[in-house]
Amino acid sequence: MSWLGANTKQQGGASTPAVTGWQRPTDWLPMPVDAPNKIAILAMVRETTGEYAALKIVCDGGYTVNWGDGIIDNVASGIAAEHQYLYTDTNLDGTLCTRGYKQAMIVITPQSTGDITEIYLNIRHSYYTVIGVSTPFLDVQINAPSCTVLQSYHANSSCRYIERWNITAVGSITNMSYMFQNNYSVQQYTFPASFGSVATSMYQMFYRNYAVQQYTFPASFGSVATNMSYMFSYNYSAKTITNLEAAVSVALTGLLETPAIVAVFNSLPTVTGQTITLTGLPGLAALTAADRLIATNKGWTVTP
Repeated sequence: MSWLGANTKQQGGASTPAVTGWQRPTDWLPMPVDAPNKIAILAMVRETTGEYAALKIVCDGGYTVNWGDGIIDNVASGIAAEHQYLYTDTNLDGTLCTRGYKQAMIVITPQSTGDITEIYLNIRHSYYTVIGVSTPFLDVQINAPSCTVLQSYHANSSCRYIERWNITAVGSITNMSYMFQNNYSVQQYTFPASFGSVATSMYQMFYRNYAVQQYTFPASFGSVATNMSYMFSYNYSAKTITNLEAAVSVALTGLLETPAIVAVFNSLPTVTGQTITLTGLPGLAALTAADRLIATNKGWTVTP
């Protein structure tokens, strides 16, 4: 398996945040009570001509979107829901935060007793005609035990402003490729115990997650994955990656700098007679004997 680990090198003018740990802004609207088949999304409403939000849900019997500004839409399963927010809407009075935008809490639920099976937060509102736009989402809470598809990235639209994903329940997702790609602002992920245990592809899963400092995965994460290429590419701020033990059959290839290689060594479990191969890595030349001992003391042979 080819696995591209966290790249901590500063590139393209991107800055690396101080290691202080993410704190949810105290003047953000509180997330609603969690419940099965319920999605909550905090959205920002900036002082522009309009803030446009779109999403798509597959759900038996259709789904209901409460946009948080007094508008509630009932939408057929698999059909995109679209909404325009206005900064001057009096329904948003009292939601202005110190960051300078107002807020709306979006709540998505089934119309009847059906289950949410697919979630797409990468939908471009029809107002836009250009590619590469971003949703106004900030904080996401998902409880969807039957969900088998979760996407937040598309070339047309991605989720650049989300700072937290709190996934409390999700179904058996076998393809996690691109799942959180271009989530530039995410600083915290919370995953349920089964997350990533049946996924065979995690290609570019966290690609360009510039702000994440620590990943903590469930113990079975990546246990059947056969493609983890470029999974953590351009993770400038990543310091630790915990619980990749299930995906331990590694060959490290790509653009890893020395600190990223050491971070991988620190995440390795203790084994007997395993080899970790370092191929064409920019950080290889600066790797010290002490760095290599981190892996060899755990039973790994480091080559070359």
